[in-house]
Amino acid sequence: MLAFAKEVHWRNKGRRYFAVGFPNESGGWVLRSSIFKGNILGGGISIQVLGTVKSIKVFEGWFDFLSYLKLSGATDFKAIILNSIANLSMRLMLDSLKERQKVELYLDNDTTGERYTNSFMKIARLYQYCLQEGLSIDWDLTMLRGSRDKLCKQITNLKIEPSKEVEIWRVETEVTDQRGYYTGYEDLNDLINRSS
Repeated sequence: MLAFAKEVHWRNKGRRYFAVGFPNESGGWVLRSSIFKGNILGGGISIQVLGTVKSIKVFEGWFDFLSYLKLSGATDFKAIILNSIANLSMRLMLDSLKERQKVELYLDNDTTGERYTNSFMKIARLYQYCLQEGLSIDWDLTMLRGSRDKLCKQITNLKIEPSKEVEIWRVETEVTDQRGYYTGYEDLNDLINRSS
């Protein structure tokens, strides 16, 4: 853990605080202690590259990432630590797929984790379908702002015939939902804590 984290000290309203701090991509820190959970100097995702990257693994938080390392010992992947499920944007999904088609999702076993996992899997299928059919994978995501169903709007933007839409959802991808490994637990960290 020392390679990924630092002890961070700060003051607020004359009081001193400290927490374990994990760096994020915006130059800020994700802070965790027994009394505080938050960010300083900006929020956002964190990225860790371990060894020769064979896949991308997406984790909701740092403790899920660290739990995975303890359980697996794997050192050949790029970790995207979301630090908040809200950071799993369509842009991040597409960028991940463009970089490496093998993506493993380690999201929480709750309704939000289910929703985001399903969204990522659908985007991956549409992306793979576009590759197979020679359609553009440079999607203009600004056109999708404010759209309730961004995926349906993107299908329309790509001019995919309605009769062909069913084929999209049958496309095989290398994006996998890993929550089955910790069924009955909230997340990987919960698995470690309750198994100890």
